[in-house]
Amino acid sequence: MVEFRDAPQSGSPLPQPRSMTPPDKVWVTGGGERYHADRSCRSLLEGRGKAVENGFVSRMGRWLALYAAQRQEREPCRTCYVPRFGLAPSLVETRVPAATRLRVDDLPIYHLTHVRNLPAIVQDKQLFADANLEWHARPLVDISSEATRTVRRAKQVNDPSSFVADFVPFSLTRESGILRSIIGRRPDPRLGRTANLLVVNDFVRFVSSIHQLKEWRREASADYAPTFILAQGDGAHSDTRFGGRVLEFVERGRHAAALSVEAERLRQAELLVRDRFPFRRIQSIEVQNETTRRCVLGVLAPLSDPPEVVLSRFDRP
Repeated sequence: MVEFRDAPQSGSPLPQPRSMTPPDKVWVTGGGERYHADRSCRSLLEGRGKAVENGFVSRMGRWLALYAAQRQEREPCRTCYVPRFGLAPSLVETRVPAATRLRVDDLPIYHLTHVRNLPAIVQDKQLFADANLEWHARPLVDISSEATRTVRRAKQVNDPSSFVADFVPFSLTRESGILRSIIGRRPDPRLGRTANLLVVNDFVRFVSSIHQLKEWRREASADYAPTFILAQGDGAHSDTRFGGRVLEFVERGRHAAALSVEAERLRQAELLVRDRFPFRRIQSIEVQNETTRRCVLGVLAPLSDPPEVVLSRFDRP
């Protein structure tokens, strides 16, 4: 028998369900412990109100697959869900719908840089790893602090002959840890002194995918085989583990509560691409405003097949 924390007193009957078919998706909030059938649910709105009163930032509910909500050990809301469906998580046997299953090839990857660094990247036709000796045009605006670069040059990646600085870093989520520090104007030892003074509107975000990585590897010449590895956290952090299945790691972080350790680990994680990454494998460039968009379009104008330039709010995942 499944008991709820807010279950009625003994002998008080449960509301009779009107339907026994649960929905494919439900509403959840980042810090909530329940899932809801209705975004306007009284309990959901009251919970958000209490969170705001206690000084927490509480966003509107978001859609989440039912199986994912149950995997997070959330309970069904007794106000809006149980009266309709009368089902507890342990009694609902759901499998991941084929249409909602992630494929590793579909996973996007992101690389953040300053708009003033774009002309040199386009000219080089590559994103270079810090330790790549071919990288002569160092960034005009260096996001990374020198201390961070020093640590990454000394931090080994499984193989004693490989170091974090031998790889081009990509984040696995739009809402990366570095970007959150820039948006919030928070001091971050990973950021250079110049980067700490810049506004987020001056940054651009390159978007590619695991599929593009695999296509590049498939087309690469015999004398160069591109490789990549997962860093399960910031690559320079002493506790970061390297390796593992990218898809499983991303799914675990996406399905975790917003303030959980798993979600934060995903925000800090990096996909490390050995040596370089071709600019032609960038599928789109995200910018914050029209001014930056026009600047980027001007830099890309000489290219025959440039990536798409997209307006995007960087403070939204």
